[in-house]
Amino acid sequence: MRWWLWRDRGYDPKRLIVHHAGFAFEGWPKPRLDDQADIMRCVMLIINEIDSWHLKKWPSGFGYHYVIGNGNGIPEGMIVQIRPDEKIGVNAKYHNHDSLGILMVGNYQVDKIVPDLQYRSLMKLCANLCIKYHLDPRANYEGRHSGKVQMGPMISGHRDWPEHRTNECPGISLYQTLPSLRGEVSKLVLMANQLPPDQTNLAKPMDLEISVLRV
Repeated sequence: MRWWLWRDRGYDPKRLIVHHAGFAFEGWPKPRLDDQADIMRCVMLIINEIDSWHLKKWPSGFGYHYVIGNGNGIPEGMIVQIRPDEKIGVNAKYHNHDSLGILMVGNYQVDKIVPDLQYRSLMKLCANLCIKYHLDPRANYEGRHSGKVQMGPMISGHRDWPEHRTNECPGISLYQTLPSLRGEVSKLVLMANQLPPDQTNLAKPMDLEISVLRV
């Protein structure tokens, strides 16, 4: 990764874009869950592999902000942050300027089921980000970039955006969960906002552990 090439956004993100890796990493080393060093070793194998794919396309490397493991290499449901929220990602051309990219490890064009812990982590991460940046999970995003109007779901799949509609990402199985995901995220946001201020941290209303890597 070339973190020194990551550009500052200058304002809060306005939408979330969900992706899949298009690769399940079956057969890759699985960490011993009681060994933190082994977990991070296996995590880095996956992160470095995806980074190598991206470096062939653009100089700044790993393009997503968050990665959620499916159990192969990265433990199922583990959330890893690579790019800080305030840095512009490279996850959907023409839509990077105000979005956060969330990568689900797996190939959901082939795999029929999204692992439960991975899905739940996606739901909680989206809820935390919606609360932090005052996003309505059920709303539609509307913006403008390079003179063009951009409209789509606040929590979208890669293929939701006009320039990417021929793209399979985030895979049919994951894409089909997004309508229900928005509903579940909306419930979590509502519950968090109803709690008294001294009982919740509105930026992170749930018990959510995020591993931050700067490599």
